[in-house]
Amino acid sequence: MRPAPPVAPGALELDQEAPEVSGEADGDARCPGCDVVLITACSLRRDHVGAYGQIEGLTPAMDRIAAQSWRFDRAYSASNFTLAGLTAILTGRFGSSTGVTGWDKGLVADVPTLPEILGYYGYATGAFTTDAPSGFRPDYGLHRGFQHMAIIPPPIDNPDGRRPGTDPAISGGLAAAPAARWILEADPDRPLLTMLHTRTAHYPFVITDVGADEDPTGVTRALFDVGRGAQISKPLPGTAGGTAQRGVV
Repeated sequence: MRPAPPVAPGALELDQEAPEVSGEADGDARCPGCDVVLITACSLRRDHVGAYGQIEGLTPAMDRIAAQSWRFDRAYSASNFTLAGLTAILTGRFGSSTGVTGWDKGLVADVPTLPEILGYYGYATGAFTTDAPSGFRPDYGLHRGFQHMAIIPPPIDNPDGRRPGTDPAISGGLAAAPAARWILEADPDRPLLTMLHTRTAHYPFVITDVGADEDPTGVTRALFDVGRGAQISKPLPGTAGGTAQRGVV
């Protein structure tokens, strides 16, 4: 059997028809027909989120939301790599059920996803991320149920899109801009599921080389330079999957 082609990285926009509405929200549900915004962030540590009483000022928007929300003090990942973690969030199942047990496995066809189910209840569903090795792309089947998916090139306020000379005080949020625009332009008469997956906090953590040479340890410069113009002989954190794997279902 000829192996499946490798995952092809790159930005894309994908539109799929919404399914025929076949269900109605349970009137006894806590919030029937409410909009759902799902944000997943790679490598964001609890001790760097102000709402958990750690370093203040790093996550002001999240802290404002947490101040008026339910907040979980304990949460456990379904897996130790992003693709399987995202698949579990979208299906409610472990990799042993979804088939996603490694970077060479995609979501099997007979496992329903959250956006597929909400689509049958009349939801408009949109997915947004950046072109990076997270697995959140059609090659792995994670587009299923999303009527719109947009994968943009990594912006300059993101470690994957770091550029020399970038102002370290850049306000951020560029990766979220397509999702925000989609929400604003959406039909107000349809409930929404909007998912954003971001790697803004991901390795190598830095977005600029400004001031890097002032770090006497050399760590900042090493992080900025990692993988830039060099031939990498072994996988690095956050770069091992999603771009050159074969055998994807």
